[in-house]
Amino acid sequence: MIELTGNIVLVGPMGAGKTTLGKKIAQHFHVPFIDVDDTIEQHLGVDIQTIFDTEGESGFRSREAAVLDKIFETNHCAVIATGGGCVLTEACRQMIMRQRLVVHTDVGLNQQYIRLRHDKKRPILQQGNLKNTLKRLRAERHELYCGVADLYLLTDGRSFRSMIQCVESALTDQV
Repeated sequence: MIELTGNIVLVGPMGAGKTTLGKKIAQHFHVPFIDVDDTIEQHLGVDIQTIFDTEGESGFRSREAAVLDKIFETNHCAVIATGGGCVLTEACRQMIMRQRLVVHTDVGLNQQYIRLRHDKKRPILQQGNLKNTLKRLRAERHELYCGVADLYLLTDGRSFRSMIQCVESALTDQV
């Protein structure tokens, strides 16, 4: 196993497994795991839905960029899972691309639908037909994820072990 130097950042759509995979990668490298959405909720003392309701998406994105900046400022060897829309903000994309390894964690539309069909926590999913919303978000965000990523991982049907091996290979190739 190689020693991790620098942050690994996971970007990708909701339901792709960024949090679950991120925890496994962090455990593998014996480094902290940080979920950006959880950190935002801890800092503000309210859930993301409340932020969306009171400040709208632009207010949330502004807070997200500030929290992400603080996370990167104070963590130099961690695994960090971003929210699905984090790449919408240019400042966030720039911060993300300066990290050691950026992994685009992706999921097929059918698998994503299965994982998210009962989700009530994500404000953006509470509008209209879920499958149509997921298709629209993919169309809007996929190229942004690809634009910041060093590694692409489709999580459908893959073991954590194989995905961690891909991350290790990507880190080794960077040296």
